[in-house]
Amino acid sequence: MKTNVETSKAGAAQFEHVEAGIYRNIDSGTYFERPKVRGRRTWRSLGTKNLKHAREELYRRRSGVSVNELDKAKAKVTVGEIIRLYQKDGYPDRQKQLRVGRTLQMETRNCSVLLKFWDKFPASEMSLVEFDRYHAWRKKNATKGRGDRAVDMEFNTLSNATLWGLRCNLIHQNPMNFRRPRYCSAKNVRHCREFMPHDTEALHEIASLLCKRRLKSAAGVMYVTRRFKSATSSSTMKHVSQ
Repeated sequence: MKTNVETSKAGAAQFEHVEAGIYRNIDSGTYFERPKVRGRRTWRSLGTKNLKHAREELYRRRSGVSVNELDKAKAKVTVGEIIRLYQKDGYPDRQKQLRVGRTLQMETRNCSVLLKFWDKFPASEMSLVEFDRYHAWRKKNATKGRGDRAVDMEFNTLSNATLWGLRCNLIHQNPMNFRRPRYCSAKNVRHCREFMPHDTEALHEIASLLCKRRLKSAAGVMYVTRRFKSATSSSTMKHVSQ
């Protein structure tokens, strides 16, 4: 596709036509418009190298909308709008890479839960008080466990979504850019690594027990691993005492 390049009469600067009403200075990367001043076309900087910002500034100039009015419009953005943008763009991470596998499944599930509470809530009014309200609501509606760990994980997803909203210029500042509370104590979290075999002998022992008992489910594996860990721990303590 051939780019339409124009040369300014005022100098050697060259501009490429990006879209209706917007031009980009090839040397500096700054966006310009071409308004008529006293009946003649001229170049006028839009004051940015960001195309999205350039569109907003061009709209503001041509519609007569003030900067304050644009700020007020952004202040009315809801948390639901932020989450839906995050969903639409594929749940990007901090490196702007799309999530896959189990992480994608968790982000998808968390967003669907978050929308039930935050959908119409103004992003600018998020606070620690509202986080506590969500925690109470989530515990009341939890189907498994106490709900504390689920809330912490859902707030991680919400933080990912608001960061993406900030990067997409949907909001001016991250409403979660402060120390949010953690509702699950670390001592109550059990990680799967606690039950994993730590050497080949342990792995062979687990495999032998699985074959004998024909335990094929994940719950069965966890059960056998716990039994083995308990047995080896007791054996070690006995050996030390001797």
